[in-house]
Amino acid sequence: MKAKVPEGRFRRGQVWTFKDAPLSESRVIVGKVENIKGYGWVVSVCITNVHIEYKNGVKLTDISHIPISKEAMEASVVEHTETREPVDGFDLARHEWRELIDAREAGVFTVGVAEVAKLISDAIAKGHDVP
Repeated sequence: MKAKVPEGRFRRGQVWTFKDAPLSESRVIVGKVENIKGYGWVVSVCITNVHIEYKNGVKLTDISHIPISKEAMEASVVEHTETREPVDGFDLARHEWRELIDAREAGVFTVGVAEVAKLISDAIAKGHDVP
């Protein structure tokens, strides 16, 4: 039996502002909400308008996929501003993550959206290759 989407406010395509966003125009877009054994309800999102620069000068403006706990997402979002599809690459990145989590080789963020964006930015600044 397929699990129902939780009674809650998150649905694919919702665009939200979020607390402590790196830029005033940064947004988080819901891509999928699913109940994953061992993790509970997970909200897969992308973040737009983050403007992170790799050491080689290449700029990342969007983070295509972040799996975050429903509780961390609820604590992060401020206002639902519009509805649109996630960024290009979201579905492929989520699919790849899903294969890894099913194999117990990946996890779910339990910190806020802004904290995840900062973790990714810091990793890139240190020269790590972050997809």
